[in-house]
Amino acid sequence: MKSKCPRCGGVVRWQVRGARRVAFCACTRSGPVIDAPLDTSPAGVEQPEAWRVFLTIPGVNIEIARTFYAHGWRTLDDIHAISDEELLSIPGIGPIRAARIRGWLVNDEQEEEYDG
Repeated sequence: MKSKCPRCGGVVRWQVRGARRVAFCACTRSGPVIDAPLDTSPAGVEQPEAWRVFLTIPGVNIEIARTFYAHGWRTLDDIHAISDEELLSIPGIGPIRAARIRGWLVNDEQEEEYDG
């Protein structure tokens, strides 16, 4: 997510802290320039929580889940359809984590076929 600092207009760096997300900018050292609940944008507009579905995948943390969403992937089927190269291009995903994600997606799909 690229947001601008309300003070200087520079790009801010986001962090998640508990149930809040905060943004920091190089223009200030005194604290965050934006502090908002996790489910809202700095302007107070509701953010889609669809990225949270990705947290059900073993090995996927908040940063990876949000990156999936930022790439336009909205469902587990979207993640299942991406190539290994695309998966490995996500920061924080290496070969071991990619294999863990793929394994879970394949097992999840097999369970759905069995149940259905």
